[in-house]
Amino acid sequence: MLTIVVYHYVRDLAASRYPKLTALSADKFDGQLDYIARHYSVIGMDDVLEAGGDINRLPSNACLLTFDDGFADHYEVVFPRLRARGWPGMFFVPAAPVQEGRLLDVHMMQFVLASESHISVLNNELKSMVESYSSEPGVPGYDALIHKWAKPGRYDPAEIILFKRILQVGLPEKYRQQITQELFARHVSPDADVFARALYVDAAQLVTMAQSGMTIGGHGWSHRRLDSLSVDVRADELRRSQAFLDSLGVIPQDRRYLGYPHGSFDDVTILAARNAGFHAGLSGRQGLVSALDDNFALARLDTNDLPHSGSAPVCEWTLRQNVPA
Repeated sequence: MLTIVVYHYVRDLAASRYPKLTALSADKFDGQLDYIARHYSVIGMDDVLEAGGDINRLPSNACLLTFDDGFADHYEVVFPRLRARGWPGMFFVPAAPVQEGRLLDVHMMQFVLASESHISVLNNELKSMVESYSSEPGVPGYDALIHKWAKPGRYDPAEIILFKRILQVGLPEKYRQQITQELFARHVSPDADVFARALYVDAAQLVTMAQSGMTIGGHGWSHRRLDSLSVDVRADELRRSQAFLDSLGVIPQDRRYLGYPHGSFDDVTILAARNAGFHAGLSGRQGLVSALDDNFALARLDTNDLPHSGSAPVCEWTLRQNVPA
């Protein structure tokens, strides 16, 4: 089977202004790379495509390392470490932050959470803001939002899941954006543009990475959940993502890969990705890849699913790697 690992923020958390950010510390990343070096053979996305649908053409302990969201962390922390080991990496980059300097709402929300010590404070603010829109069409009552979304997640308690889901999917998009931007200005920074310039990679850095053996893939135009969009808007998100990859000038047309924003997709999204010219789609579904007959629904593990120390005992997911499906 094939193990695909997904990472997001990778940074020196202790030295960060936002030590509460849900991120992988650089030292734990180093430890996980040591673990992977002991138990896996790191391959690139091109190797998966060139297997021609036959997973047996990959090493039995194949592992693909993927990095979502186009953070500066990936150029400053991840890229040098992969290059030092001679390993490829797959980097899925949303286009709008690079081409327009836009700070994405999803990242605003994450830094709001990292800036406030008590989730109850944020949820009280959020409740007041939601209620201010209560007369607007399509805005549910706050009690209805609690009933629907206040459930613990894989890594977060119910209170944090509630906050996230309201700002991700619980309200009409324009109200989610307005509330998120106001919370960010209150708790993090009044200048989102300056913040964005420090948070994301730039085009020159992506070109350097690609020319050094890394693979740059699409992550939508503005990191919207593709399976929640109309067919036309979904197609436009993917078209603009492809145009962004074109603009870099170093991504071959026959090596275009998509990381679904938020990991979410459906059959319509797969068709749209194929029509847009992508050759594979990586999802947020947890698991190992046991077959390559559908490269548009590839499962991944989160970094937290594997140990963060080279000397750690072999974990369950590693043991499953060589068990026949």
